[in-house]
Amino acid sequence: MATPARPNFHPTYAKLLHALLLGQGHDADALLARVGLSAALLRDNDRMVDAARMRDLIVLAVEATRCPSIGLDFGLMAQVSMHGPVGYAAAASATLGQAVEAVTRFIGLRSTAFRLDLHAGRARTELVVVELADMGVARQVLLEAVVKILARLLQSLAGRACPEVRYGLPWAAPAWSARYADCLGGTCRFDAARLSLTMPAGLLDSACMSSDAGAHAAAREDCERRLALAPSGNSVSELVRARLRRCDGNYPTLATLAAEHARSPRTLMRQLKADGCCYQALLDEVRYERARWCLRHTEASMEIIAARLGLQDTSNFSRCFRRWSGGTPSEFRRTAGRPPQAVAPSA
Repeated sequence: MATPARPNFHPTYAKLLHALLLGQGHDADALLARVGLSAALLRDNDRMVDAARMRDLIVLAVEATRCPSIGLDFGLMAQVSMHGPVGYAAAASATLGQAVEAVTRFIGLRSTAFRLDLHAGRARTELVVVELADMGVARQVLLEAVVKILARLLQSLAGRACPEVRYGLPWAAPAWSARYADCLGGTCRFDAARLSLTMPAGLLDSACMSSDAGAHAAAREDCERRLALAPSGNSVSELVRARLRRCDGNYPTLATLAAEHARSPRTLMRQLKADGCCYQALLDEVRYERARWCLRHTEASMEIIAARLGLQDTSNFSRCFRRWSGGTPSEFRRTAGRPPQAVAPSA
């Protein structure tokens, strides 16, 4: 997946920071407002938070709490389930090694401000955090949160502390360096060239406490689907298509999309036309794509699928599906999207 022009974070992580500030008695809503966010905006899981706003929010959080080690507290709050389908895929993995591989592959679904590189050796494997965004003075706080999240993931899935993990931290030992041993549970080396976790092969071969082959396969399929739908370029039509694909029935209007991209509706229409499409065509494409997936892979009723497509009722769904495909949803489900087999004439 290509890196978008503007690195971003899933809103879950801004919500975690908001909750941390509220829990300490700070006016978290006012701090969100100062960076152009709100609790209502963060409830929209389809709207990523760009790295610049996340950086500014972290800086304000440090100023408000006067706690430069807030990154460790931030990371401590992030339970495995808070990482969405990526967390589910990791939690249901057979081994810690499989979990680490899943997180490495799908991390872009949670943030494109960095990526994870996995370097496997015979005795040890190194997981490296590669920074893709300039987080300025918020860098260390963010990376402290990232390393704590990764450490907690390992410990939660292993069901124990992991003192055999070695952490490379790319900053000088701070005044609160004693906290690292308690928070991470392994050996820490400061002034490292990059943020990394070095894990022995034996640890990665350990079984996950919540291993579930079926759940892992389903979560991984979901992650692969989301990854395939992620934008690979910066054309306006692709950005709009990706935005619509992340919705679940509550599709934005053309005016809403235009506002999200700092354009007028007329400008957005003109740019889509230049890409050879229009908003309604993209919406129909995404709805048809989702309808086929639901009919093939779920037992959801026609009423539920219609709602997921943002359509009023099953009659409307049936009319739209016939316009898209030439057949009915029921016919498509019966044949699983394949043409019906020819029936031999009777003798």
